[in-house]
Amino acid sequence: MPNELLHVTDAVLWRGTALLAAIDAVLVPLTARAVPADRFRRMRGRTIAISAIFWAALWLWAVTFFWGSVYQFCFPHWSRWLLPLAMGAFFGLAAAIIFSLALRSPSLPSLVFVLLGAMLGPLTHVVAVLRGVVEKPPMLHGASPLAAVVISCPEFCLYWCVVLLIARAAVIGRTGRHR
Repeated sequence: MPNELLHVTDAVLWRGTALLAAIDAVLVPLTARAVPADRFRRMRGRTIAISAIFWAALWLWAVTFFWGSVYQFCFPHWSRWLLPLAMGAFFGLAAAIIFSLALRSPSLPSLVFVLLGAMLGPLTHVVAVLRGVVEKPPMLHGASPLAAVVISCPEFCLYWCVVLLIARAAVIGRTGRHR
C-alpha cells in the first residue's frame, strides 16, 4: 500500500503498542537469557558498533520510504541523507552511555540495557511531537501526541533487544562457539 494511502490514527497506534508489548513480553526474557551478565560485560564495543549501524540502517529505511509522507514535514530537505549518519552516531553514543549504566547491575545488565534503551523512545518521540510529527504530516493527522509517545517505549524495547541479540550473534559468529 503506498504511503499516501496510509493514515495513522490513535487506534492504529494503540493496537501497535499492544502488539509491540506482547512481542517484548517474549523477547525481553529471551534476550536477558541469551545475554547473561558475564557475556554482556564482554560485548561493549560490539554492542556500541552494532547500535550505530542498526540505527543508521533504520533511519536510512525511514528516510527512503517515509520522507515524502512524514519526515519532510519535520526536517529540512538538506538533512534527508545526513539523518541516518547523525542518528547512527547519536544512538551509538546513547548505547555507550546506557551500556555503562547497565554495567552497574550485578545480575541483569542486559535487561537494564534494554529497559534504559526503551526509555529513549519517549524522549525522542516527545522531540518528534514538538517538531510537529502529529500535526504536519497528513498521514498522522488525528493521531494524539500521547499515543505517538507511548508506542515508542515498546518499539524501542524491541529495537534494543534486536541490537543485543545481533551483538550476541556476532560474538558467536566470530568465535564459532558460545562464549
